[in-house]
Amino acid sequence: MLASGESIAAFPVVGISPNERVRIEVSLRKAGETDAVPHYRVTFDGKEIVGHSRLGVELDDGTTLGGPCEVVSVDAKSVRDEFTQVTGKRRAVRIDSTEVTVALRESTGTKRRWEVQLRASDDGAAFRYRFPKQDGWDALAVKQERTEFRVPADARAFALPLNGFTTSYEKRYQPKPVKELPKDWLLGLPLLLECPGGTWAAITEANVNEYAGLYLAPAVDGLLSARLSPLPKEPGVAVRHRLPHGSPWRVVMLGDRVGRLVESDMILALNEPCAIKDTSWVKSGKTTFPWWNGFYEEKVGFKPGVNTATAKY
Repeated sequence: MLASGESIAAFPVVGISPNERVRIEVSLRKAGETDAVPHYRVTFDGKEIVGHSRLGVELDDGTTLGGPCEVVSVDAKSVRDEFTQVTGKRRAVRIDSTEVTVALRESTGTKRRWEVQLRASDDGAAFRYRFPKQDGWDALAVKQERTEFRVPADARAFALPLNGFTTSYEKRYQPKPVKELPKDWLLGLPLLLECPGGTWAAITEANVNEYAGLYLAPAVDGLLSARLSPLPKEPGVAVRHRLPHGSPWRVVMLGDRVGRLVESDMILALNEPCAIKDTSWVKSGKTTFPWWNGFYEEKVGFKPGVNTATAKY
């Protein structure tokens, strides 16, 4: 149900893709002994791909957005991303989506306001957090996200285990059932999933702008927990920024065959529009991969190296 107004009590709040195959919903559900807290869920063709999973952000002062709260308002609209690519899979891109913004307010403490923004397109579902500026809260300091992805435990994962947050990102992907992913692995994105029933999913992110990169850590029974890359000089904090601010999109790409994920422009559309007003000067062409030639050229009128002259040559 989509609604607007104060103290919305109708649940779940749902975003449905134009072709009605993808559905993302937010609801307040009890978590153990705690009061109702925000969860989300994603389905494809009626099949649950991400079960009810926690939403939330832990701040550096020890408080958490994602505890007991109330829904203040819900606003829904249709979104069309339509643009021309200079290079890429196709020149003309058009993606239609349903966007739903759920405004939340803490039930206790300082009663801060925050938002969860949902997107449902034919290629998948996405959500992100928005943090509005308000009295007594004008700066964001995120320690960690409480975001979870509760995927089918018997899904086959193609996982990229990394040694830490600062690596060359050059490990080999390893296929394993989700339930067998080692608990001490730190997973890089995207994480590809072959789900029971033939659905393919990929968990990734989009529009990473003044925010930490997202990784995943396996827990139990198909639960994957978010891990944010910490600031290099401040390991106890992942994000510092003035308000208002927002997180990147947390994306679940979906398709009934793996090729649908390759063909999708969903990630591109979720990012900011091209910042270059005039792209007429951009031409496709050829260059060399510098690791192969060691930046070395003979009998040239410039100093070979990581520079424009070497690339042009």
